[in-house]
Amino acid sequence: MMRTKLGLKTALALATAGATLALAAPAQASTTADYIGDGYPNSYQSVLCVQQLLNTWASNGGIQGVSVKEDGLWGPRTKGLVTYFQQVQSQSNPSIVPDGIVGKNTGNSMVYSHTQPCYQFIPTYF
Repeated sequence: MMRTKLGLKTALALATAGATLALAAPAQASTTADYIGDGYPNSYQSVLCVQQLLNTWASNGGIQGVSVKEDGLWGPRTKGLVTYFQQVQSQSNPSIVPDGIVGKNTGNSMVYSHTQPCYQFIPTYF
C-alpha cells in the first residue's frame, strides 16, 4: 500500500513540475511567419490564432458584441475585425495601417498585447 501512495505522490510531483516548466518556457514570436490576409497563404493555425487574439482583445477591452467565429478560416468578418483592431491601435502606433492584413506591425501589437500560445504563427519583428 505504501508503494502505491509513493507512486501517486511521485507522479503528482512530476506532473506539477512538468506543468510549471511548460508555463515558464519563454514565448517565441516569429520573424518568418507569413502575413495573414487577402492574397496570403492563410494557414488554418495562423488564422485561428488571429481570431483568438482578436476575440481576447475585444473581450478584455470590454467591446460588447464584437467577436469572430474561431474556425481558422479567413473571411470578411475576420478581416473586418483585423481592420477595426488596426484602426484602434493606429491611434497610439502610427506604424499600424488599417489595411486588414496581419503583417509585422499588426502582429507585434497583437502578440505584445496578449499572452497566447500563437507566437510562431503571427508575423512580428521579434
